[in-house]
Amino acid sequence: RPLGNYAIKSLPPRSCIRKFLSTLHAALNHRCYPKELIVNMDESWVMVEEANKRFKVVTLDGYKPQYKTGNAPCHITLFGCITASGGSLPSSYIVPTNKVTPQGLKRNNLENLTLFTQGGGWCNMDILEKWTKDILLPYIEYVRGRIPGAPALLIVDAHTSRRSEIFRKLLSENNVDLMIFPSGTTSRFQPLDLNVFGRYKLEQTKTYQGSSIYELLRVSEEAWKTASSYTHVKAGWDRSKLLEDDYERVLEIFPDTEEPENARNRINQSGELVYSELA
Repeated sequence: RPLGNYAIKSLPPRSCIRKFLSTLHAALNHRCYPKELIVNMDESWVMVEEANKRFKVVTLDGYKPQYKTGNAPCHITLFGCITASGGSLPSSYIVPTNKVTPQGLKRNNLENLTLFTQGGGWCNMDILEKWTKDILLPYIEYVRGRIPGAPALLIVDAHTSRRSEIFRKLLSENNVDLMIFPSGTTSRFQPLDLNVFGRYKLEQTKTYQGSSIYELLRVSEEAWKTASSYTHVKAGWDRSKLLEDDYERVLEIFPDTEEPENARNRINQSGELVYSELA
């Protein structure tokens, strides 16, 4: 689908994307990751209502239109994680502190859910480190039971939590390389964004009735199981074209211009590859 002028201007320059893709493919060729250990992770808001609703409000001439809503629902975050082989890692959630109890989870048959608690239900460095220890590394070790010593690659966006030194040390010590998407490119390259998260949110909003946080988690789990099926995950990776050898034609949608000097630091902070061991 052709991009509009605004969309084109918001993309990083072609030189930045060429560097990102060439670095990625150099790592793929050098490290020979099994597809089960090429992993894309990102967080998604667990939606409780349709985003960006629009309303028409009747108001008197000269008065500012106003629309009042009730209290905003609590924020819950899903850790979504998929592999290039078409699989997915166990789901987990970040929930606001004191919003769920062990008894409530048991009553709703959710006691096996992996939950992390944070004041507002958002991801930060501490939560990312816990996710790495509790979800990512156990999965990698499970796969290495069949493929001993295989290196792994984790591909993520440029969220500030990825700067955690503890997070990066955990990856390095466990032979996991880290690849960070250049800013502004996840909608073009991230497999989760290209097929899985959209399907997940569609399934969730169709069935959630707004009764409780436990109902929200239950519906979210069902939606994630549907969205993270082999068919949807594989389609996301195929659309991303991240693993295609001929990536030159992918570059054509990006502007062939230099990035302004004042924006280079932003780009240099992403699109990087952190090796667990140097070549």
